[in-house]
Amino acid sequence: GSLVDIDRLHFDFSHFSQVSKDELKQVEEKVNAYINQNISVQVSQHSLEEAKAMGATALFGETYDDDDVRVVQIGPDSIELCGGNHVLETGILEGFYIVHETSVATGIRRIEALVGRDRIDAYLDKKRSGRIKEISARYQRLKLDHDALLALDSDSAALQPLRECNELSLSDLDDYEEALIRLSKQTEKQLGIAKERVAGQDLRSIIEKKVDYGTHSALVVRQDGYDLKMLRSLSDNIVNLDPKIICVLASETDGAGLCLVRVPKEFSSVHARDIFNVVTDIAGGRGGGPNHMAQGGGLDPSKIDVALKQVDTYFHSLQLA
Repeated sequence: GSLVDIDRLHFDFSHFSQVSKDELKQVEEKVNAYINQNISVQVSQHSLEEAKAMGATALFGETYDDDDVRVVQIGPDSIELCGGNHVLETGILEGFYIVHETSVATGIRRIEALVGRDRIDAYLDKKRSGRIKEISARYQRLKLDHDALLALDSDSAALQPLRECNELSLSDLDDYEEALIRLSKQTEKQLGIAKERVAGQDLRSIIEKKVDYGTHSALVVRQDGYDLKMLRSLSDNIVNLDPKIICVLASETDGAGLCLVRVPKEFSSVHARDIFNVVTDIAGGRGGGPNHMAQGGGLDPSKIDVALKQVDTYFHSLQLA
């Protein structure tokens, strides 16, 4: 499966596990050391016995002529039986860069690499541009989360501007993105805590909106600015206060309509999906879930209020006792 082309190669070899980044770096450094020495490639003809005496490496499974084999030697460490084409001096290759390492079969790994300075530079420029785009996109997602956090907690630390990345090396870009990932996780965690806190603060005014339907009660509430995670947290807090309450919670956030329906599990005759469908039949959207909880998005925000009024009508038509 190995390949040697004019500007690229892949090399298959037996190995028990993935080659580490440090090991790949060592391979690159050793190959480039040979290239920089501009070692002459020596080709000679020998008998098979003479070639083995020289220490030449034979390929497993190949058949060789006992009287005449071609020996290729590059420096003191590389001597093998080979009938293929070779450069005259290693310096012709200019440079060697590993682009990929993977498994191709059990116990068989593959290194894919480039040679030639222009080819390597073009690859690195393209890869660097792609990494910069990825980092910029990650930063924009972080900024959205941070803006949402500031809206809920004005005391949060300011977000540092995106660093100028165009002059950074690929390894520096990797380090920078790792730092962004850590900050994104931290911000996401802080945002979750802030959302739960806000949901808890709103609980008292929301719970007052419950309506009795026979022997049971329900909350049919629109709480804009809440995402699904906040709606779930709000429903948890409501159920903790009243385990037998039915929750129908809707929201518009970032221009999108959301809905969550929660029904006590002991209500065998009332299914959350049926209530959710009452909402989506009017406001559109999609979602679903088990009998006791349904949720989804894609609702038309302009039709949420009408849909919630229809839920109220639906409850009046049911026997909730």
